[in-house]
Amino acid sequence: MTPEQIKEQLRAVLGTKLVNILADGSDAERKLRFAHKVMTLLCEKDSEGVVRAWFIGCNPWLDENAPFTEIRNATAANVAVIESHVWGAAKSFYSTG
Repeated sequence: MTPEQIKEQLRAVLGTKLVNILADGSDAERKLRFAHKVMTLLCEKDSEGVVRAWFIGCNPWLDENAPFTEIRNATAANVAVIESHVWGAAKSFYSTG
């Protein structure tokens, strides 16, 4: 999947503003691909509105930080750890609905 296709699919769920924020920064392609992976998992069980709310809402698995914020603020030094934490939160949400 091309970066443009990923952005298009993310925009359909997260909206243009959030996708543009992820696309404008360091390691943007990795962050977009990861956000897409999480979005795809969650959209298997929930509506796009629920998935968007999950991305921007406070999350107890992430010390009450929003998954979107965690992904956006990830740096080269901590991106693998952040992805692991957010993926764990997504899988937990997916399994408990």
